[in-house]
Amino acid sequence: MSAPRVARVGEGLRTAARLAGYLRGLRRPVRRDTVLYEAFGGAGLLCNPEALFTGLRAAPDLQHLRHVWAVRDPARHAAAVAALGPGPAVELVEHGSARYWEELQSAGWLVNNATFGPSFVKRPGQTYLNTWHGTPLKAMGYHVPGGREASDNIVRNFLSADYLLSTSEHMTERMYLDGYRLRNVFTGAVVTEGYPRTDRQWSTDVAGLRARLEDSGLALGSRPVVLYAPTWRGGSFERPEADTARVRATVERLREVAGEDHVVLLRAHQSVQDQLAADPVLAGCLVPAEVPSNAVLALTDVLVSDWSSLFFDYLPLQRPVLFHLPDLADYTDRRGAYLAPEELPGPVSRTLDELAAQLGGLLRDGRTGHEAAVAAAARRFAPREDGGATERVVDVVFRGREEGRDVRRGFDDGRETLLVHVGQLLPNGMTSSALNLLQALDHDRYDVTVTCPPPTDPARRANAGRLPEQVRWLPRRQAMLRVVLRAVDVRANRTGRRWADDRRWWELEWRRLAGEGRFDRVVDLSGYSAYWTSVLLGSGRPVALWQHNDVAADAEREVGGRHPLRHTLGGTFRLYPDLAALVSVSPALAEVNRGALGHLAGGTPFLAARNVIDAERVREGALAAPPRLEDVTTFLSVGRLSPEKNHDRLLHAFALVHAERPDSRLVVVGDGPLRAELERTAARLALAGAVTFTGLVDNPWALMAAADCLVVSSDYEGQPMVVLEARVLGLPVVSTRFGSAAAAVPPEAGLLVDRTAGALARGMLAVARGQVEVVPLDPEAYDAEVLAEFDAAIHT
Repeated sequence: MSAPRVARVGEGLRTAARLAGYLRGLRRPVRRDTVLYEAFGGAGLLCNPEALFTGLRAAPDLQHLRHVWAVRDPARHAAAVAALGPGPAVELVEHGSARYWEELQSAGWLVNNATFGPSFVKRPGQTYLNTWHGTPLKAMGYHVPGGREASDNIVRNFLSADYLLSTSEHMTERMYLDGYRLRNVFTGAVVTEGYPRTDRQWSTDVAGLRARLEDSGLALGSRPVVLYAPTWRGGSFERPEADTARVRATVERLREVAGEDHVVLLRAHQSVQDQLAADPVLAGCLVPAEVPSNAVLALTDVLVSDWSSLFFDYLPLQRPVLFHLPDLADYTDRRGAYLAPEELPGPVSRTLDELAAQLGGLLRDGRTGHEAAVAAAARRFAPREDGGATERVVDVVFRGREEGRDVRRGFDDGRETLLVHVGQLLPNGMTSSALNLLQALDHDRYDVTVTCPPPTDPARRANAGRLPEQVRWLPRRQAMLRVVLRAVDVRANRTGRRWADDRRWWELEWRRLAGEGRFDRVVDLSGYSAYWTSVLLGSGRPVALWQHNDVAADAEREVGGRHPLRHTLGGTFRLYPDLAALVSVSPALAEVNRGALGHLAGGTPFLAARNVIDAERVREGALAAPPRLEDVTTFLSVGRLSPEKNHDRLLHAFALVHAERPDSRLVVVGDGPLRAELERTAARLALAGAVTFTGLVDNPWALMAAADCLVVSSDYEGQPMVVLEARVLGLPVVSTRFGSAAAAVPPEAGLLVDRTAGALARGMLAVARGQVEVVPLDPEAYDAEVLAEFDAAIHT
């Protein structure tokens, strides 16, 4: 067997083992005597989780707890754990292993200073404490340009948490509630009792701390310490970036100024520790990762920082801080910060010369002139750091003693919370209607969260970019639970099992997606995926499902001898009795769907809420219209090239029109499974020079503005978005008389004709002869009516 094949087999076996461990954890009863800790994705026994671990092991009344640490390299930390001394047992598990997943999904207590991965689901009975890892100076979450795309797993973790630790009102408001959009949807508690990791800064065993650093190879002696603690500049923990040359140059300049009377130490972010340790110049001053940062701060006489939040921890010690910001303009443009340079409680330098002068002056004079600013910043950003934070946090979280503690719940601002599933974000009318609705909603009334699969191609990413800035985004990423859910979905379709028969698994998937988040209403704007609708039903909230078409006819639509929607729509039909409402995009369509599917719906009502139109976007697109061709009548068709649109009939109708008016042409916008066949039909009808197939286009409204008539040749439709867009531009519409056509194309919009090529041709010729007058749609008045229909539909 070749080496690559051996590697693939080995990885497959490891994946299977991880899945098995994960499922064992989900099936095992939650163990309330077990605490699982994780810091920085398994980097080590670090930060707030390590401080809480130390406090819990020492607490006499909590000796029954079993402690499990998730670390990437258990062997690296085995000696430190063995040296802990008497107390409850501690076990190390390899991060990401089968054993890790088994422990994570069954431990009664979970403590993390960052995030658990996308497969994690917080089960009922588990208590999750997310401590985070610092007061934010850098902009966070949605405050970062492009931050929405990188924030979903963090938001998901926060929504799963029972407790979030905060250092101050600044952190609670700026980061949690605003930066990560937790307002209205977070149902846990924010605990503002200080950071457990800072307790070491009040240690009286300074000699012991110095000895620990000496033992690691750092020559301190009794000299004062200058600590350089640059922030991490990577895009993610999986792709850390260490600017070794810049760090080395800074350390060397600090050593030059500090001289032999001081020692310069380097505290690196854990994600780049190993990269910096490989540099021999830095290795001699690099603080080992196993030594807590706050223990080093206890020894630090001068802190040199940049964008690192570590300086917030240091503030209560009332010692000087120098801020070295060589990339000030670039960093603030790319990332952003919550404090301007002039608001920082210490001198700010842009160059190494400036930093050297500031440090030299401080060592000479013993002050920076910012002492009052340091004291004020400590009161604002670290009001509870006093050496007793660990005990207070343990009291709140593990003992349930909240009286007299700063524990805040309830972060509502009065808005109703909606979770809206928008489907696959494909470039089609359903996606357009969903995005238009989200743009038009009153976001002062609704707090909206959007969910969908992550976009995987440029067209879907472009549609994701159209999501309004006000919405929260929770893309549902792939995870190990999908293996179970696919099996459940297949079994349900084969046997006809009801949703309630597999409720537990769908509820777990909902919790994986949205944690304990509060959502008053859930809206499925797609309506074509039994899988997704089952997940949404797992919320336990009322779910309204949209019907964009004659879905019974869609289920029987045949393409190439197959029925591509029969399977998934059949599963969706079985879910109808569990829904709060079935909402068609026009009253006429609601009657069509009720007539075909009412017997499957139980008592679920069939309602109507028409599509919203984004008139501004249509009008802006129309400004790019090419010049109209003189003495040419242009007919336009916009839609997917699939059977229900019946472009074959359109081509035969246009052949009749073209025979009478050779100056006419037809532009067919869209793509789909029938494109090649339709192109052959056009050639067979001798229309190759008069018919243009454009494929998908980014701006169909420019073509509308240059056309004379929009033609709809469908056998069935809902409320076509393209008809609404044509009406905004005053473009006449000629449409076949499908089931809900009268609502889609009223008399003031154009003509309805029988579903024959001859009738369609006669309607098109009537427009060409100037016999059809239309009244442009008033989109503002129309949208106001539609939004009222939406509101009524979701509150049924």
